[in-house]
Amino acid sequence: MADDAPVRYDTPEDEVFIRWQWQDAKLGRMTCECGHQMPLRFAYRCYFCHAYFCSDCAPVHFGKTRAEWQAKKDTANTGAQDDEAGH
Repeated sequence: MADDAPVRYDTPEDEVFIRWQWQDAKLGRMTCECGHQMPLRFAYRCYFCHAYFCSDCAPVHFGKTRAEWQAKKDTANTGAQDDEAGH
């Protein structure tokens, strides 16, 4: 999604918060909604709502931890490899 594409916000408060995060990002830092501050490179951005999250809040927002996501991805890749091998 392009940076100039229109973004839809759930509430006016969401718009204010995300616009504030974008200003923070221009300075190379990020503040999560929980108040945790971090360098931008350590923040997780949601593709859908455009908010940034710390490593503690991201699994709550996204629904899975990185380990759970990787395990699911590995299982899917193993199944695809088995199909290619004729198993």
